Parts: sequence; C-alpha cells; structure tokens
Amino acid sequence: MRRAFISLLVSACFLSCQQNESELAGVYIKIPAVNTKDTLFLYGNKKYKQVLYDSSGHYLMTNENKWFVGKHGRIELSDFYLNLDFDTKDYSFSKEAMKIAVISSSLPLEGNRIIIDEDRDVYYKKLND
Repeated sequence: MRRAFISLLVSACFLSCQQNESELAGVYIKIPAVNTKDTLFLYGNKKYKQVLYDSSGHYLMTNENKWFVGKHGRIELSDFYLNLDFDTKDYSFSKEAMKIAVISSSLPLEGNRIIIDEDRDVYYKKLND
C-alpha cells in the first residue's frame, strides 16, 4: 500500500511539473530580434505558424506544421525553421530553399519561454494574453 502511494505521489508531481499543451497555446516572439523578427503562433489544435521578417520589416516566409509536448516536457515542432537570428542577406527564403532548411525540433520549455539556444540566450517569449 505504501509503495502504491509513493508511486502515485511521484507520478502526480511529475505530471504537475509538465506544462499543459493548452496553456502553451498563444503568440511568441523571438528574442533577440536584431536581424530577424520571428513570431510563432501555437494553436490549441496542435498546429503552429511561424512568420519571419527581416530587420527592415520585409516579409521573408511563413512556415506551418504541427507541434506537441513530448515525453520529457519539451516542445516538439515538425519541420520547423530554427531561427538563430543570423544576418539574412546571404540566405534564400524561397519555397525550395525552405524545404531543405526546416527540421523537426525538440526545444526545452522554461516558464513562458521556448529555448532555442541557451548559450546565446535566444528564445521565444510568450506574449501576455
């Protein structure tokens, strides 16, 4: 009986620490935004839309696919453009180029942030509802 209680308690703690997918739905902006302005929309139906502009506000691309929270509490984004805020002048954002540039990404969550590159402090921050 005691063993069952401990297992139940550990499971409850583990589940309560993970973020609920419905709580993650919302609009996120990438920080820093030196070379690109990147907005990520996470929808409650587990689809996402990523819209990217260069620093002067010129539209570069829209990327859409599916997302979910994986076993380890990380956000999983299918065919995602991992934007590290590099200068865009040497990159092509054509549909053909983007087919090659997108990858499935597993990114850590920290509160209202989705971490892209912890060492360079690049992340998406959720806008308040």
